[in-house]
Amino acid sequence: MQQIRKQKPTARQRMTVAKSARNRSSAEQMLVELKRRLREISDLTAAGDVLNWDQATYMPQGGADARGRQCAVLYRLAHEQAVAPALGKLLDALACYGETLPHDSDVASLIRVARRDFQKMIKIPPEHVARANAHGSASYNAWTRARPANDFAAMVPACNGVLTI
Repeated sequence: MQQIRKQKPTARQRMTVAKSARNRSSAEQMLVELKRRLREISDLTAAGDVLNWDQATYMPQGGADARGRQCAVLYRLAHEQAVAPALGKLLDALACYGETLPHDSDVASLIRVARRDFQKMIKIPPEHVARANAHGSASYNAWTRARPANDFAAMVPACNGVLTI
């Protein structure tokens, strides 16, 4: 009976397998970093949302200016992290990896959506985000005073401010 011998993989085949494993490991490490960055951006945004909710429900009179500044800072920080060049490089590096995965997989979708959001956000300066949020907070404060008094003319400066932003 003749034995069939298994051929040993060539050096090139071994290198290809090792390189593939290294790339997968590297992509997984980059994915962990992407998730960490996105989680931090989400946390900053959520903290700003809590402050907005507090402004709308429990904030004492006279706190609107401080609350507007706080919200503006949190949203500006979140935006700065969302448009950081390091995040863009990470997303670019992961794009090829995401294309090798099934289109509807969670990881491929995360990479694709995060990359699309990054491309949108880099077009908006962080200072604009801060100004818009501070103005929104001030406008809300003006509205809470104007509405009960039926003094809608008091809202005209706030409405005009939206047009200048």
